[in-house]
Amino acid sequence: MKRVSVYFVIFLVLGWFLQVPLLYAADSVSDNEPLDGSGDISEVVDPTDWGIYNGCISNNRIRAIKVMGVNAAIIELVDGKKVVMQFMGRCRGIRQYGFVYTTKNNLLCMKNHSVRVMETGVHCEVESLKPYLGAGSPSVDGEK
Repeated sequence: MKRVSVYFVIFLVLGWFLQVPLLYAADSVSDNEPLDGSGDISEVVDPTDWGIYNGCISNNRIRAIKVMGVNAAIIELVDGKKVVMQFMGRCRGIRQYGFVYTTKNNLLCMKNHSVRVMETGVHCEVESLKPYLGAGSPSVDGEK
């Protein structure tokens, strides 16, 4: 009986200590900022730190582009930072066949550029270019 109560007290004390940082973190978040990270990232970071100016990124800064699904790709920059390139709608076949793109004035821009899926020739318009802040792989819908 005594051993159970000691464990219970330890459980309560640890539980309280684990909640304290969460309470302070909740106070530091503004009321209009969503907790799930779905808010507008432009309010949190400056896209120019990733080389994104007026919705465009220089082709010289792009090291590699990895397709994450039918909706997005990750652009790896030469300085190690990453940018999420969202496509407008679904871009069918992009993971299976790959893609090509051309730049104008050495810039890849959202709204003005599209990528072309190899083999099928489908064009997928670039909807947005946003800094990627995540530690792991972003969760993007896979091709169905």
